[in-house]
Parts: sequence; structure tokens; C-alpha cells
Amino acid sequence: MKILIVAAESAPYVKVGGLGDVAGSLPRALAALGHEVRLMVPRSETVLPHAGATVDWTGDVRFGDGHVRVAVISEPLPGSPGVEARLVDSPALTGHPLYGGGSEADRFVLLGDAAIADLEHTGWTPDVIHAHDWHASAIVQRVVQARDAGARIGTASTVLTIHNMAYQGTREPGFADWHELPPHPAPGDSADLVNMLGRGLAMADRVTAVSPTFAWEITTPEGAFGLHDVLAGRQEPVAGIVNGIDTDAFNPANDRNIVRRFGIRSLDARSENRLALATHFGLHVDDSTPIVGIVSRLVDQKGLDILAAAVPGLLDRGARLAVIGSGDVGLEQTFWNLAIAHPGAVGVFIGYDARLAQRVYAGCDVFAMPSRFEPCGIGQLIAMRYGAVPLVRRTGGLADTVTPRTGFLFDDPTPAALEAAFDDLLTVFADRDRWRRMQRAGMRLDSSWASSAQEYARIFETLRG
Repeated sequence: MKILIVAAESAPYVKVGGLGDVAGSLPRALAALGHEVRLMVPRSETVLPHAGATVDWTGDVRFGDGHVRVAVISEPLPGSPGVEARLVDSPALTGHPLYGGGSEADRFVLLGDAAIADLEHTGWTPDVIHAHDWHASAIVQRVVQARDAGARIGTASTVLTIHNMAYQGTREPGFADWHELPPHPAPGDSADLVNMLGRGLAMADRVTAVSPTFAWEITTPEGAFGLHDVLAGRQEPVAGIVNGIDTDAFNPANDRNIVRRFGIRSLDARSENRLALATHFGLHVDDSTPIVGIVSRLVDQKGLDILAAAVPGLLDRGARLAVIGSGDVGLEQTFWNLAIAHPGAVGVFIGYDARLAQRVYAGCDVFAMPSRFEPCGIGQLIAMRYGAVPLVRRTGGLADTVTPRTGFLFDDPTPAALEAAFDDLLTVFADRDRWRRMQRAGMRLDSSWASSAQEYARIFETLRG
């Protein structure tokens, strides 16, 4: 099959969240199955091509009621020569951060229109266009328009994968006319807003979500953020496919970022990483003191306010915390205040440091993700691969990937529920053999992209007929 993947972000170019991981890893996995894969992403202000990249073409692409100059840069996706990465370069994109600002939705329509123009320039017609989140929904709409007009690109099937229902790309009704999209109100719109995600969900040939539980949650009024009726109106149910991780990049046996490499048969060596983590964050620990690691955006979605409220209770139970994250200014200050109030027990790094994050995964005993909602999550997958035991809320992909054999789950989004689960955890932590069995069970999980890519490929094949 010929597969075009369109996304706002992709590792290694730019990665803000799980979408970047997926768009960087899934193309490789699909190519490994023998498919011809192209990846198209915007070149925002921080994205640079690699040595050897070439400009395939330049030209004018529609932008609102005018045109802008666009260049499409081609290169093999780093680490995967079988995938062709294509970067959309335009002053309308490079002059802005990837996300945010008043022109955000306009820029992502440009991404879709540049993708269509690229297919016309190259004569390459995909069997399937795989769009991700609202940012890529414009190309889904363009395919519908092409079908109505009898254009060649209309032969492609479209799949829209949802990574986060909370962000929908809403704009005023005139936005559709300005970009010559299907007129407002189109399926998925509200009475007074163009809803780019809603349109994509209504118009795509298939819709998938990044875990089975999340696929169910987004059909409920609470989980769909107002779009449950759109999903209910589709003939095919939303398919839930759990994300994988790059098991070569996240491998404690060969990770150069950690102090001591280890594996499932050499878990005792992991203690050196634990000691290094405690030293880095100034934590006072002994063998009976569980270190709780957090690598996360500090936002309410991730339940970090719940965790912050539970910290006094966790510390009373002997816990130590190592926190890496940034996000909501109020939450950043909350965790700074906790570190100041509890020296030796709470350590905080505001920001993101990839090397330090690896050291948290490799050195913490417990990895906490108390998310209010979590479409899939990869932190828990990385943590288990590194021998950390997850403490998570039973929601979305966390419910699909963490079991009582590999971690601890709680239901209510409250500090009391988190603390109760931590009490259960402490009982097992005190039993070295039981804790080792839980660590090894998590490390044995197959969290690679291989099986997930096969599930995507099966859906794509059904659309080809």
C-alpha cells in the first residue's frame, strides 16, 4: 500500500507530546511491513531538515483568499531510510511556533493544502491518507471535495486518528468560506463555530483512537467534549489501537543516558541508577523508601493537582518524589513550594531534559500518572520497560496497558484514592520478591510498534477493498 501520514509534529523534528512519538515511530513500523510510506509535517520555526535534504519543488499554494509561497523539502526519515519525510516550508509556517496564535488553524489548513499540492506535483497517489488530530483534518475535507469533483486524489481513503479530543480547532463560521472548505454548517460543526476536529470525524472513512478504552470514552458525553453525537452517527465504530514506543531508543540495556545499563536478568544493577537519581534531586532515601518519579506536562489533565494535594500523605508514608515537568504556572509554583517545604523528600526540575527523563525512568521505583483522562500515554510504557512500577488512574490507555500484575490502579480522581492505592503499593514494595516479579512482568511486555502497526495496516486494507 501507499500510505501518506499527515501530522502537526513528528520526532525527531519536533515533539510536544505523544502525537510526535506516534508520527515518528508508526511510519517506520508500517514501512517495516513492506508498505510505501510518506510522512508530511510542517516546518515550524524550530524545525530544520538534515544534511542531504533536497527541495523537491516550490510554488504558490492557496492560503485563505490568496496564495503563499511554499517549498517541499524531501529527505529520508532519520533512522528509517524506507520512509520519505516531506517538510512543508513557508514563511506562513516558519514565522510562528508550532502551536498557538491567532493564525494556528489557518496554518494547519495550509499544511493540508500543501499536502494536496505535493501529491499533484509528484503524481504520487496514496491508497490511504492517515491524518492525525484536528490539525490534519483539512486534508480529510479536501479529499471529500475532490471526490465530489471527480479529482484523482478523491480515490484515496482517509483515516483520522484521535490523540486528544479536548483540542478541536474551532473557528468562526467565515473561516470555512475563506479557505474554501465545505460551507458552514458542515457535519461536525456547531451552530456558531467551524469545528475542524468534528468535521474530520464526520468526513473520514474511518476513525481510530489511540487505545481501546479511550475509543469508548470518546463516545460518551463526558469524554467526547461535545462531539459524541458526531461519533454516534458514524457507521463504523471507533477502532482503538494502543500506541507503541521505540523499543530501541527506550532500552535500559543500551541506553547511554543512564548511569548503569541493566536488563531483566540484571535488575540488581538498577540500584545504581536509583542512587544517582536520589543524589541528583537531593533525596534522602534508604531501601525502604520508594522514589516516586513524574515526567509530565504539569496540567490538570495529567492529574498533577491531585498528586500535589496527595504529597503530604505520600511523604508521611515514606515516599520521595522526583518531578520533571512544565506547563501550568500555578502547578509549577505548587511543586516548587513542595520542594522548598520538604527538602530531601521532594526534588523538582521545571522544564524538560530528555537525558534526565531517562534517568528518572531508570531510577525511580514508582512512576506516577494520575491522569484525569489519558488517550494512551507512553510514560507508563517507558517506565515499565525500565523496571519502574506504574501508579496510575484507571482511564484511557492507562487502563489498557497497566494491570494488577504490572502496576497499581485507582478509579476516583481524588488524593484519597491515590493514597489508598499507594498503601497497597507499599505492601508489595516491602516484599522484595513480589516487587521483583512485578518489575519483570512490566519489562516483559511487548510495547513495540509491531503489533499496533499491523492493526493499522488491517484497517487500511479494508478501505482499499
